[in-house]
Amino acid sequence: MLKYINNQLLQDDMQQQKLETQLSASIQQRLQQNIVAFKQYQPALLPLLQVVAKQYFVFCTRAGELNITDCTTGRVLYGEQPQKEVIAESQSFWLQAPYVNLNSVPILSSKAQAEALPVAVDTIMVFGLGLGHHIAELLRNVRIKYLIIYEPEVDFLLCSIQAVDWAEIFELADSLGTLISLQIGNNGATVSADLAELQALSTDMQKVYLYRHICHKVSDEVFEFLLNNSGKPQQLLKQGYQFLGFEHAQDFLPQRPGNILANQSYSTEYTAQQRLCFERNMQAIAKLYPDVYQNFIAYQPTRWQLINQSDGSVNVQHIRRQAAFYLDIEYESAELTQQFIKQPAKDDIMVNQTVTWKFRHYVHYQAIKELQAVFADIEHQQQALPSQVNSLIIFGIALGRHLELLLQQHEVNNLYLCEPNTDFFYASLYVTDWAGVLETAEKNGRRIYLNIGGTGQEYFADFAEQFYHSGAYAIADTYMMTSYYTPALAQAVRMLRSQLRVILALGEYFDHVRYGIAHTAHSMQANHHFLKKLATLPVHAAQNIPVFIVGNGPSLDDCIEYIREYRDKVMLISCGTALKALYTLGIKPDIHAEIEQNRSTYDWVTQVPDRDYLKSIKLLSVNGIHPDTAALFQDVYLVFKEGEASTVLFQSTLKQAGFDTEALEFAYPTVSNLVVNFVLKTGFKHIYLFGVDLGYANVSQHHSKHSAYYKADGKELYNYKKVHGDGIPIPGNFQPTVYTKPEFDVSRRLIEDVIAAHQQKTDVYNCSNGARISGATPLLPDNILLRDVPDQPAKLLNDMFNVLFYQHYSSAVENILQHYNLEYLRITIDQWCKLIETPVASLAEARDIISQQWLHLRSSVQQKGNLTMLLFNGSTMYFLSVLTKLLPVNGTQEQLRRFNQVLSVWHNYLEKAVEAFIAEPFKFDSSTVEI
Repeated sequence: MLKYINNQLLQDDMQQQKLETQLSASIQQRLQQNIVAFKQYQPALLPLLQVVAKQYFVFCTRAGELNITDCTTGRVLYGEQPQKEVIAESQSFWLQAPYVNLNSVPILSSKAQAEALPVAVDTIMVFGLGLGHHIAELLRNVRIKYLIIYEPEVDFLLCSIQAVDWAEIFELADSLGTLISLQIGNNGATVSADLAELQALSTDMQKVYLYRHICHKVSDEVFEFLLNNSGKPQQLLKQGYQFLGFEHAQDFLPQRPGNILANQSYSTEYTAQQRLCFERNMQAIAKLYPDVYQNFIAYQPTRWQLINQSDGSVNVQHIRRQAAFYLDIEYESAELTQQFIKQPAKDDIMVNQTVTWKFRHYVHYQAIKELQAVFADIEHQQQALPSQVNSLIIFGIALGRHLELLLQQHEVNNLYLCEPNTDFFYASLYVTDWAGVLETAEKNGRRIYLNIGGTGQEYFADFAEQFYHSGAYAIADTYMMTSYYTPALAQAVRMLRSQLRVILALGEYFDHVRYGIAHTAHSMQANHHFLKKLATLPVHAAQNIPVFIVGNGPSLDDCIEYIREYRDKVMLISCGTALKALYTLGIKPDIHAEIEQNRSTYDWVTQVPDRDYLKSIKLLSVNGIHPDTAALFQDVYLVFKEGEASTVLFQSTLKQAGFDTEALEFAYPTVSNLVVNFVLKTGFKHIYLFGVDLGYANVSQHHSKHSAYYKADGKELYNYKKVHGDGIPIPGNFQPTVYTKPEFDVSRRLIEDVIAAHQQKTDVYNCSNGARISGATPLLPDNILLRDVPDQPAKLLNDMFNVLFYQHYSSAVENILQHYNLEYLRITIDQWCKLIETPVASLAEARDIISQQWLHLRSSVQQKGNLTMLLFNGSTMYFLSVLTKLLPVNGTQEQLRRFNQVLSVWHNYLEKAVEAFIAEPFKFDSSTVEI
């Protein structure tokens, strides 16, 4: 189920290194001998031996044997003892060897034909080389005329020449008269031509035996083709068949799954006990999950089916690929469960939070600085799964045996079960006691959430909704268990982890709320324009003007001439630091967009030294833009940002005064999100993205060279790689792969969401050489063709903005805080501080003090005019998350000390924050950056 390299290494790094050192000399000697052997017996393959491996490499297991690992996933090809594993596999092949009949004979079963392997055969086709131990085993035990070895991965050959003695293999083959054909880089798609060539060499050949050592998405289709056409020589020899491979996410198989040889006997008939289990389970599901019941009452598996194996165990087998999910369901399920109990995965969302220099004066970040020692103390600690678990997400159910084992040993209050493969869940209904699991949970007041058949895209929305009710801090008390590996499931888990982190990382801490209120109040008084509620979108000629959205990604440098060429025909919007790049290149946008509320935007914008240039540009931003930044521009057009405290505060007040304003839901985390959301919301029909890379091919080229991120000599302003890391690989727009960071990845997904919501009304073109954005058509700037562009675009835009935005309303909100009582705020915080001033002495007290704080915060909402929830919701979520992360689960003095230390920092935070706000509720932010 889960085979990872860390599970096959010695825990002591020094011992592991010593073991590897002992083997290295013999590996080098074997490698040189094998190169000599290939030069003599397979000279055509010598160039392949000189290439550098890209994905697969050998490593030494703790048992002292070489194995292969995939460096992109950390997964391994074999168990800890590959030689023993291969010997057992070979012995199984001797007893039952699948074959394809080249003569015309009727085949009555869809199962692979297999028989005891004769001592001498014409041809064996091997699918997969791996380390190559099985090649030597075949030659030692069978007399073979033609041994054809298909191996699509060149890396496996490079691994094999380090692991096995090819000189012995070639010499043995030579002495036996065996012709070895090493088809490296060939997935078997040439099989029909190869069979024809073999028949020409051996006209009396009747059977070809098939040894599948490694599953591969294309090779397995070839394997299926051979088995399905056994006894049909015309079909087998007919060339031109296109093997496309098993590409669907639910067709994925590990490289060495159960029944790898496709020679095991099994039954697909359900036993009477299994049918009874299914009926009981469906009755329980009908009661608690009627939608799930309806989906599975008449369900028919399409890819995977439950099988009863000859040894009495159960498994699920891929119908077409004829390979099973489990090697040994009981052993693997027990091993998976024990590994998770011993080292559970719990998101360290709060660990390693750092203080950004420009925010060093914030109350929130001053508290974070005090917590650095605590974070450093817990960073490398690993605790076993507690007997009582608050929240657990399990990705992958399969047949559910590990779920039963886990719930026998641990109580889980909130269990989230995600199984993208509906065939797996259906099979589990026949063998897992779902009725018992669900009834026990209901009896004990626990909750189980089922997400069956989801792709992973909706996990975030589902979990965010659940965490909203219990408080987002519950994320920090949530364990995550991945039951098996598929690329799609791994990507869904990575995406969910990243998105859950962003919930908290983008949380509105006290200082952000405070300055958001002050800055928005100033915008009201200055009559900055706010976007009207667009219940019915007005139709305007300006909506046909093409929109060029210019971000500051590295690919902007290659797009400048195209932007210059079409400048007068489009609405040009610069995003953030792209403004400096455009100014340097002599291009002026119609609109500049900013999203940050702190004053550092002023420092970035004033990198453009020409104030007249700035004063001729409109500013588009969200409420909360800093007054000093806003004052630099001609006009200021604002839109409320959905969910922010200042939005809640001011929108309601404006509505009471007769001004119904719009709020954008996806205006974060980057300025590109704001702009894309805005132009789609306001009905523009033709949108082009330039420099909206949200990723980079080279980590040293992360923004335009003409932007403020680079000095005049072209050097980076700061070490971007050191601060942000190497990046996450994702599909590129014009190239296979680019690298991104979590914030950009979330940005990309939210842009995809908003494009999807407007797909039928708008054409979006991605001209950026960065991340692929679903819903945005990749378009090279060379291929831009603008048609039917309206005349006088600047005048049309002014007319449209006058229609879309409110112009004057300052008198309606002269004193926004008159509706709120600051004394209520002070009293609530005083009560809160009293609540947490006494240190806790046990786990029960710690859990109780967390829940009491959440209830205290929520209760403040009931008091009209109390600002506590608006000001402290985000900060509370953060600190309750940290406290939850530090729960003293073992009740040790050290754990209690850490918990109480954080509680004390939080107590001081509350006191300092409330005093600062009451003293100066409309104080502006004073952040600066050194550029």
